[in-house]
Amino acid sequence: MHSEAQTFDRRPAAAAWLKKREKDLEVPGAIERERGSRHTLGMAIARYIEESEKAIGRTKSQVLKSIMADEISLLPCDRVDSPRIVAYLHSLDAKPQTRANYASHLAAVFAVARPAWGYPLDREAMRDATTDGSAPPGHHRQEREARA
Repeated sequence: MHSEAQTFDRRPAAAAWLKKREKDLEVPGAIERERGSRHTLGMAIARYIEESEKAIGRTKSQVLKSIMADEISLLPCDRVDSPRIVAYLHSLDAKPQTRANYASHLAAVFAVARPAWGYPLDREAMRDATTDGSAPPGHHRQEREARA
């Protein structure tokens, strides 16, 4: 079952919206995609912080909270792609090693979001984003160690 609400000033506008939404949702898998888009990157980060089995350090916590305060955290998980991650990392007024730390800590969230909670964060997007030079050599090794 799927439900959503929208408010309109005029009945014809409401009827047109309803007709379009019904047509959009008839496509196989459309409802599942709609459900997936309800989770934002910020929600994934918050859940990661809340549910981390190992106590995360002060620095990691501060970095993740800083990411949550940025507009990228408002994006639905399924819309967080490598160009957006790269743009976010490059928007940081920081040294390359600091950007790499942000990428590394964010990669830890990407590593668990889909398998643990079903949040549609794409690990490949994170990997692709860190191959453009925003992360130093060895970043992917650190990501693998974070998953262990």
